Amino acid sequence: MEESRVTLYFHSMFLRPLMEDNKVNGIIIANKSGIQAIRAKITIDCSADGDFVNGAGVEMKTGRKQDGLTQPMTMFFRVAGVNDEAVQNYVKADAEEKHLFSSIIEVQRKNGNWTLNRDKVGIYREPEKGVWRVNTSRIQGLNGTDVKDLTKAEIEGRKQVFNLMDFFHKYLPGFENATLLDTGVQIGIRETRRIVGIYTLTAEDLTTGRDFEDTIALYGYPIDIHSPTDGSTDFNNSAQTANIYRLPYRILIPEKVDGLMVAGRCVSATHEALGAIRVMPCAFALGHAAGVGASVALKEKSQPRNVKISVIQKVLEEQNAVLPKHIASLNRQ
Repeated sequence: MEESRVTLYFHSMFLRPLMEDNKVNGIIIANKSGIQAIRAKITIDCSADGDFVNGAGVEMKTGRKQDGLTQPMTMFFRVAGVNDEAVQNYVKADAEEKHLFSSIIEVQRKNGNWTLNRDKVGIYREPEKGVWRVNTSRIQGLNGTDVKDLTKAEIEGRKQVFNLMDFFHKYLPGFENATLLDTGVQIGIRETRRIVGIYTLTAEDLTTGRDFEDTIALYGYPIDIHSPTDGSTDFNNSAQTANIYRLPYRILIPEKVDGLMVAGRCVSATHEALGAIRVMPCAFALGHAAGVGASVALKEKSQPRNVKISVIQKVLEEQNAVLPKHIASLNRQ
């Protein structure tokens, strides 16, 4: 960033956008120096929750269509001191088990000892001996853009971590002497607000691998939806995504407000499509495309919605982004 002569402002918080008619002209921030205005021809919202675009009056959607409920939050944590060999022996003894420890979870659920509203334990070995990461706690029915709900979720998430540690000690082979290594610095959020953009990405676009003339990224993660209400985590095998699907530039641009773009999980997509593209590698690709789109718009003295997509794609390819012309070689791999 310094090599590119970017001015950085750490320890700063967004207050409100600078607006003129239907166009964003910059941002008001607060920090140790007080309240400051930063004027900009184009602003990119990478807040994940669409905080800036929401403040600019962009139309937003939240959660699933029928009730607006979002995917649950999770307090991620890691444990150390796991007997890896004991876990491996368990796996060998129960090779038909679909998910690690799922038969134990089912038995203990019936016995009343597994009370979490989750159908399995999400637990994964790390390279370091005896260290595992746990993506299992589940906080449903709260709003990830409300400070009271965020506070409640963070407290409840850490309570669940300690309850899970007790359960691991009692029932999971190899975890009898595991110790809590760390928890996430804050609650993990899968879904909040997303914009209504020039185009809204749908699950059908992902399952069919629909072609877009304005493709700016390729991806292949499945539709992964943690239920807002029940205990399931659905990789939606009934709507299996194409091996490689395409993401259009238009999902980065609000339908009506100028001087503004987004990247990350607040892009324009349905609840179902967001279940696939909300994850980090995709956010990297979308952020890359948004940055290039903004740069091209500035050079063309145009709005991001009016730039020549061929120019954006050319720059992305020059910067080693993987675009449709690479699909044939990817399939061979």
